[in-house]
Amino acid sequence: QAGETILMRLKFDDQIGRPLGNYKLYLSFYSPHDKASLSVITKSGTAAYAILKPVLISNLQSPISNLVTPLVTINNLNLIKLDAPPATLRQGESLPFALTWQATQEISNVAIRIKLNDRDLETRTVTRLASGEMLIDRYAPRIPRDLAAGVYQVTVNDFLIGTVTVKEVERQMTAPITSVRTNTVIGDQFELVGYDLKPDSITLHWRALKETDVDYTLFVHILDANGQIVAQNDSQPHRRDDPSGRLYPTSLWVKGEYVSDTILINTRGAMIEVGWYVPETGERVGETIRLTP
Repeated sequence: QAGETILMRLKFDDQIGRPLGNYKLYLSFYSPHDKASLSVITKSGTAAYAILKPVLISNLQSPISNLVTPLVTINNLNLIKLDAPPATLRQGESLPFALTWQATQEISNVAIRIKLNDRDLETRTVTRLASGEMLIDRYAPRIPRDLAAGVYQVTVNDFLIGTVTVKEVERQMTAPITSVRTNTVIGDQFELVGYDLKPDSITLHWRALKETDVDYTLFVHILDANGQIVAQNDSQPHRRDDPSGRLYPTSLWVKGEYVSDTILINTRGAMIEVGWYVPETGERVGETIRLTP
């Protein structure tokens, strides 16, 4: 009830091989009905997550004397576990996978090269491991937005770890027809070309001014005559023409592309606020746009 305090104790088991260093712990409440996280109030506005006190993982693990049977050995590093990449991705999406290494002897500065067929995606260096020590190495290189659709082999130093089917993204490069035109720029990232308004929804028509690797969150606020928020929606964008309802995050957009996103919200109010922010920090992109219902 209002004013009640709830104490939740959460326990997370540490993994052998987790890289040492500072980690951020993100917390959010998720609404299954709205398919979005509830907003967090920050000094700079709203965010999708609360960032708790950083967690320092500094305890050194004892090297394991027994070596695990490897999938492959690369420069005195045994690949002992593979969390394979997904089988299907869209152009521009990240390619997540994890490699668990165990050193057969003390090693330093071993280069790990990730490729899609002959195209380099990422090169990383394992700086130092003691003999028998394990390391969980997590990757999420981005599929190039201009990569041709097709089936690709994912290799680590020429060792095959999986195949991925890259699907082409159909992009709208011509301006859509809108009920109300605005042509308002937010920062140097987005242009709100126009919008269509219904009592229970608003469709926003955007144009990407440049490409970004950030998945910005879109917010829509319905204000009353006193400027108070009476309805709110914070969410990742969707494409109105995608029947699957999949997210279409801003990291997939290309320069000059138009994206039409329909937000289900009660639009009855005196004013509508629209804008973008970084979900982890709440940092706003440019100025908030105010629209008249």
